[in-house]
Amino acid sequence: MEQNKTKKAMTGQTAINEIDIAERFGAYLKEGELKNLLAYAPMKTPKSNDWYEEDGLEVDLSKPRLNSRELSLTFILKDKSKADSFLSFLIEAKRGFKLMFAETFVWNLRLISLTDYQAFGKDTLILRLKVSEDDPMVFVEEDTDKEGGAIKEQGNKIDGVSLADYGVCLLEGYVESIKKGFELKQGLSIKAKTLHGTRYDEEAFEAKKAFDFQMKCYLTARDKWALYNNYYALLMHLLRPRARVLQLKYIDETITCYYQSCSVQSVQLAGKPHIEFTLKMKRI
Repeated sequence: MEQNKTKKAMTGQTAINEIDIAERFGAYLKEGELKNLLAYAPMKTPKSNDWYEEDGLEVDLSKPRLNSRELSLTFILKDKSKADSFLSFLIEAKRGFKLMFAETFVWNLRLISLTDYQAFGKDTLILRLKVSEDDPMVFVEEDTDKEGGAIKEQGNKIDGVSLADYGVCLLEGYVESIKKGFELKQGLSIKAKTLHGTRYDEEAFEAKKAFDFQMKCYLTARDKWALYNNYYALLMHLLRPRARVLQLKYIDETITCYYQSCSVQSVQLAGKPHIEFTLKMKRI
Protein backbone atom coordinates (compact mmCIF):
# COMPACT_ATOMS: atom_id res chain seq x y z
CA MET A 1 0.00 0.00 0.00
CA GLU A 2 2.83 2.45 0.92
CA GLN A 3 4.59 1.77 -2.40
CA ASN A 4 1.36 2.53 -4.32
CA LYS A 5 1.00 5.86 -2.47
CA THR A 6 4.58 6.81 -3.34
CA LYS A 7 4.11 5.85 -6.98
CA LYS A 8 0.92 7.94 -7.17
CA ALA A 9 2.77 10.98 -5.79
CA MET A 10 5.57 10.51 -8.35
CA THR A 11 3.32 10.04 -11.37
CA GLY A 12 3.37 12.95 -13.78
CA GLN A 13 6.51 14.60 -12.39
CA THR A 14 9.21 13.21 -14.67
CA ALA A 15 8.83 12.01 -18.25
CA ILE A 16 11.52 10.66 -20.56
CA ASN A 17 10.74 10.56 -24.27
CA GLU A 18 7.09 11.22 -23.38
CA ILE A 19 7.01 8.17 -21.03
CA ASP A 20 6.06 8.73 -17.39
CA ILE A 21 8.95 6.92 -15.69
CA ALA A 22 7.07 6.57 -12.40
CA GLU A 23 4.22 4.83 -14.17
CA ARG A 24 6.44 2.62 -16.37
CA PHE A 25 9.43 1.90 -14.11
CA GLY A 26 8.52 3.13 -10.64
CA ALA A 27 11.38 5.63 -10.99
CA TYR A 28 11.78 9.27 -10.02
CA LEU A 29 14.51 11.89 -9.76
CA LYS A 30 16.10 12.21 -6.35
CA GLU A 31 15.13 15.38 -4.50
CA GLY A 32 17.58 18.15 -5.30
CA GLU A 33 18.53 16.95 -8.79
CA LEU A 34 16.30 19.58 -10.38
CA LYS A 35 18.72 22.27 -9.16
CA ASN A 36 21.57 20.78 -11.22
CA LEU A 37 19.39 20.53 -14.31
CA LEU A 38 18.00 24.05 -14.02
CA ALA A 39 21.36 25.82 -13.78
CA TYR A 40 22.19 27.55 -17.06
CA ALA A 41 25.01 25.86 -18.94
CA PRO A 42 28.32 27.77 -18.77
CA MET A 43 29.31 30.05 -21.61
CA LYS A 44 32.21 29.16 -23.86
CA THR A 45 35.22 31.30 -23.03
CA PRO A 46 35.35 34.13 -25.59
CA LYS A 47 38.52 35.30 -27.30
CA SER A 48 40.15 38.20 -25.48
CA ASN A 49 43.19 40.44 -25.30
CA ASP A 50 44.54 41.77 -22.02
CA TRP A 51 46.38 45.03 -22.75
CA TYR A 52 48.41 45.93 -19.69
CA GLU A 53 48.02 49.68 -20.25
CA GLU A 54 44.19 49.55 -20.55
CA ASP A 55 41.47 48.75 -18.02
CA GLY A 56 39.85 45.33 -18.17
CA LEU A 57 39.79 43.04 -21.20
CA GLU A 58 39.12 43.46 -24.88
CA VAL A 59 36.63 40.62 -25.47
CA ASP A 60 35.00 39.29 -28.64
CA LEU A 61 31.34 38.96 -27.65
CA SER A 62 29.93 39.08 -31.17
CA LYS A 63 28.52 35.54 -30.84
CA PRO A 64 28.23 34.36 -27.22
CA ARG A 65 27.57 30.61 -27.10
CA LEU A 66 26.87 28.15 -24.30
CA ASN A 67 29.10 25.14 -23.73
CA SER A 68 28.02 21.53 -23.38
CA ARG A 69 28.11 20.12 -19.86
CA GLU A 70 28.14 16.84 -17.96
CA LEU A 71 25.79 16.18 -15.08
CA SER A 72 25.31 13.52 -12.42
CA LEU A 73 21.66 12.51 -11.99
CA THR A 74 20.33 10.18 -9.33
CA PHE A 75 17.17 8.14 -9.91
CA ILE A 76 15.39 6.15 -7.23
CA LEU A 77 13.54 3.02 -8.33
CA LYS A 78 10.87 1.66 -6.00
CA ASP A 79 10.97 -1.68 -7.85
CA LYS A 80 14.57 -2.76 -8.40
CA SER A 81 13.48 -5.58 -10.69
CA LYS A 82 12.85 -2.90 -13.34
CA ALA A 83 16.40 -1.47 -13.23
CA ASP A 84 17.63 -3.34 -16.30
CA SER A 85 14.64 -2.33 -18.39
CA PHE A 86 15.01 1.29 -17.25
CA LEU A 87 18.69 1.39 -18.26
CA SER A 88 17.94 -0.32 -21.58
CA PHE A 89 15.28 2.31 -22.19
CA LEU A 90 17.88 5.08 -21.78
CA ILE A 91 20.58 3.28 -23.80
CA GLU A 92 18.24 2.82 -26.75
CA ALA A 93 18.05 6.61 -27.12
CA LYS A 94 21.46 6.78 -28.81
CA ARG A 95 21.10 10.42 -29.81
CA GLY A 96 19.93 11.45 -26.39
CA PHE A 97 16.69 11.35 -24.47
CA LYS A 98 14.21 14.11 -23.76
CA LEU A 99 13.67 14.63 -20.02
CA MET A 100 10.71 16.76 -18.95
CA PHE A 101 9.93 17.76 -15.38
CA ALA A 102 6.50 18.92 -14.16
CA GLU A 103 5.33 19.30 -17.79
CA THR A 104 7.36 22.51 -17.96
CA PHE A 105 11.15 22.30 -18.02
CA VAL A 106 12.81 20.08 -20.61
CA TRP A 107 16.36 18.98 -21.46
CA ASN A 108 17.96 16.74 -24.09
CA LEU A 109 20.47 14.44 -22.36
CA ARG A 110 22.77 11.63 -23.48
CA LEU A 111 23.68 8.73 -21.21
CA ILE A 112 27.44 8.33 -20.64
CA SER A 113 27.75 5.82 -17.81
CA LEU A 114 26.28 4.25 -14.71
CA THR A 115 28.40 5.52 -11.81
CA ASP A 116 26.60 4.07 -8.78
CA TYR A 117 24.20 1.19 -8.10
CA GLN A 118 22.94 0.80 -4.53
CA ALA A 119 20.17 -1.40 -3.20
CA PHE A 120 18.19 -0.30 -0.13
CA GLY A 121 15.91 -2.74 1.60
CA LYS A 122 14.01 -5.36 -0.34
CA ASP A 123 12.72 -3.24 -3.23
CA THR A 124 14.42 0.16 -3.50
CA LEU A 125 17.38 0.85 -5.78
CA ILE A 126 19.44 4.00 -6.32
CA LEU A 127 21.01 4.56 -9.75
CA ARG A 128 23.45 7.41 -10.30
CA LEU A 129 24.00 8.23 -13.95
CA LYS A 130 26.54 10.42 -15.72
CA VAL A 131 24.87 12.25 -18.61
CA SER A 132 25.84 14.92 -21.11
CA GLU A 133 23.83 17.90 -22.28
CA ASP A 134 25.38 18.29 -25.72
CA ASP A 135 23.19 21.20 -26.83
CA PRO A 136 21.77 23.22 -23.93
CA MET A 137 19.71 25.42 -26.25
CA VAL A 138 17.89 22.72 -28.22
CA PHE A 139 14.57 23.32 -26.39
CA VAL A 140 15.03 27.03 -25.63
CA GLU A 141 13.24 29.35 -28.04
CA GLU A 142 15.25 32.43 -28.97
CA ASP A 143 12.13 34.62 -28.85
CA THR A 144 11.14 33.52 -25.32
CA ASP A 145 9.60 36.64 -23.81
CA LYS A 146 9.63 37.77 -20.20
CA GLU A 147 6.39 38.13 -18.25
CA GLY A 148 7.57 39.89 -15.08
CA GLY A 149 5.02 41.53 -12.82
CA ALA A 150 5.63 39.33 -9.77
CA ILE A 151 8.33 41.21 -7.93
CA LYS A 152 8.85 44.69 -6.48
CA GLU A 153 11.01 47.14 -8.44
CA GLN A 154 14.52 47.42 -6.95
CA GLY A 155 16.12 49.86 -9.37
CA ASN A 156 18.54 47.31 -10.83
CA LYS A 157 18.88 47.26 -14.62
CA ILE A 158 20.57 45.23 -17.34
CA ASP A 159 21.12 47.16 -20.59
CA GLY A 160 18.53 49.66 -19.42
CA VAL A 161 15.88 46.98 -18.76
CA SER A 162 14.69 46.51 -15.19
CA LEU A 163 15.51 43.11 -13.72
CA ALA A 164 12.03 43.24 -12.17
CA ASP A 165 10.67 42.85 -15.73
CA TYR A 166 12.14 39.32 -15.58
CA GLY A 167 10.68 38.75 -12.11
CA VAL A 168 14.18 39.07 -10.62
CA CYS A 169 15.41 40.78 -7.47
CA LEU A 170 19.04 40.72 -6.35
CA LEU A 171 19.84 39.26 -2.95
CA GLU A 172 22.47 40.60 -0.55
CA GLY A 173 26.13 40.23 -1.41
CA TYR A 174 26.43 41.62 -4.93
CA VAL A 175 27.84 44.95 -3.77
CA GLU A 176 30.62 43.30 -1.77
CA SER A 177 31.38 40.88 -4.62
CA ILE A 178 31.88 43.77 -7.04
CA LYS A 179 33.76 46.08 -4.67
CA LYS A 180 36.30 43.49 -3.58
CA GLY A 181 37.27 42.75 -7.19
CA PHE A 182 39.54 45.79 -7.43
CA GLU A 183 43.08 44.94 -8.56
CA LEU A 184 45.63 46.84 -10.65
CA LYS A 185 47.60 45.35 -13.52
CA GLN A 186 51.32 45.01 -12.90
CA GLY A 187 52.48 46.02 -16.36
CA LEU A 188 55.75 45.19 -18.12
CA SER A 189 58.77 44.71 -15.91
CA ILE A 190 62.51 44.15 -16.05
CA LYS A 191 64.50 42.09 -13.55
CA ALA A 192 68.16 42.63 -14.42
CA LYS A 193 71.03 41.15 -12.47
CA THR A 194 72.71 44.55 -12.55
CA LEU A 195 69.76 46.27 -10.82
CA HIS A 196 68.31 46.12 -7.37
CA GLY A 197 64.71 44.91 -7.31
CA THR A 198 62.38 45.26 -10.31
CA ARG A 199 61.83 48.08 -12.79
CA TYR A 200 58.30 48.58 -14.14
CA ASP A 201 57.01 50.44 -17.17
CA GLU A 202 55.95 53.98 -16.24
CA GLU A 203 52.32 53.15 -17.12
CA ALA A 204 52.25 50.21 -14.69
CA PHE A 205 49.80 50.22 -11.76
CA GLU A 206 47.34 52.51 -13.56
CA ALA A 207 45.05 50.04 -15.37
CA LYS A 208 42.53 47.84 -13.55
CA LYS A 209 42.23 44.10 -14.06
CA ALA A 210 39.07 42.37 -15.23
CA PHE A 211 37.55 40.26 -12.45
CA ASP A 212 34.81 37.78 -11.64
CA PHE A 213 31.86 38.66 -9.43
CA GLN A 214 28.62 37.02 -8.38
CA MET A 215 25.00 38.11 -8.33
CA LYS A 216 22.58 36.09 -6.21
CA CYS A 217 19.15 36.28 -7.80
CA TYR A 218 15.62 35.43 -6.73
CA LEU A 219 13.25 34.94 -9.68
CA THR A 220 9.53 34.43 -9.29
CA ALA A 221 6.36 34.46 -11.41
CA ARG A 222 2.64 33.84 -11.17
CA ASP A 223 2.89 30.14 -12.17
CA LYS A 224 5.45 27.58 -13.32
CA TRP A 225 4.97 28.39 -17.02
CA ALA A 226 5.57 32.09 -16.46
CA LEU A 227 8.57 31.11 -14.31
CA TYR A 228 9.94 29.15 -17.28
CA ASN A 229 9.47 32.13 -19.60
CA ASN A 230 11.09 34.62 -17.22
CA TYR A 231 14.03 32.34 -16.46
CA TYR A 232 14.92 31.58 -20.07
CA ALA A 233 14.13 35.09 -21.31
CA LEU A 234 16.82 36.28 -18.88
CA LEU A 235 19.24 33.72 -20.32
CA MET A 236 18.56 34.92 -23.85
CA HIS A 237 19.26 38.48 -22.70
CA LEU A 238 22.57 37.39 -21.14
CA LEU A 239 23.55 35.81 -24.47
CA ARG A 240 22.88 38.84 -26.62
CA PRO A 241 25.85 40.02 -28.70
CA ARG A 242 28.21 42.52 -27.04
CA ALA A 243 28.82 43.05 -23.35
CA ARG A 244 26.07 43.57 -20.80
CA VAL A 245 25.81 46.89 -18.97
CA LEU A 246 24.54 46.74 -15.40
CA GLN A 247 23.14 49.67 -13.45
CA LEU A 248 22.84 48.49 -9.86
CA LYS A 249 21.44 50.07 -6.74
CA TYR A 250 24.21 50.98 -4.27
CA ILE A 251 26.85 50.88 -7.05
CA ASP A 252 27.68 54.39 -8.27
CA GLU A 253 29.05 53.32 -11.67
CA THR A 254 27.89 51.18 -14.56
CA ILE A 255 29.33 47.65 -14.75
CA THR A 256 30.33 46.32 -18.17
CA CYS A 257 30.45 42.54 -18.03
CA TYR A 258 29.45 39.20 -19.53
CA TYR A 259 27.86 35.98 -18.27
CA GLN A 260 30.11 33.03 -17.37
CA SER A 261 28.18 30.38 -15.42
CA CYS A 262 25.28 29.68 -13.09
CA SER A 263 24.37 27.60 -10.05
CA VAL A 264 20.91 27.04 -8.54
CA GLN A 265 20.44 27.08 -4.77
CA SER A 266 16.71 26.34 -4.51
CA VAL A 267 13.64 25.85 -6.68
CA GLN A 268 9.94 25.61 -5.98
CA LEU A 269 7.33 25.00 -8.67
CA ALA A 270 4.21 24.60 -6.49
CA GLY A 271 2.40 27.49 -4.79
CA LYS A 272 4.28 30.70 -5.58
CA PRO A 273 7.03 29.32 -7.81
CA HIS A 274 10.56 30.66 -7.58
CA ILE A 275 14.18 29.89 -8.44
CA GLU A 276 17.07 31.15 -6.36
CA PHE A 277 20.30 31.12 -8.35
CA THR A 278 23.73 32.71 -8.63
CA LEU A 279 25.18 34.21 -11.81
CA LYS A 280 28.93 34.31 -12.17
CA MET A 281 29.86 37.33 -14.28
CA LYS A 282 33.11 38.85 -15.48
CA ARG A 283 33.64 42.60 -15.37
CA ILE A 284 35.70 43.75 -18.33
